[in-house]
Amino acid sequence: MIFFDETSEPEGFQNIPAMDRDQAGYADGWQFSVYPDQPWSDWRAHGILIDDTFYIVWLDQNHALYPRT
Repeated sequence: MIFFDETSEPEGFQNIPAMDRDQAGYADGWQFSVYPDQPWSDWRAHGILIDDTFYIVWLDQNHALYPRT
């Protein structure tokens, strides 16, 4: 689960213009790792889970959602 108050996007998915706030805008955010063929490339997929479908909201190659300190 994504705890947005600890991220670079404290408002969560609310700032995405195409997001339907009534249906999906306030859903909990989730993330998982994506490992393409290159071993040095580690992506994160961020999105929402509604019923048994995961909707990808953005892909984060550089882990920018959780900025390094």
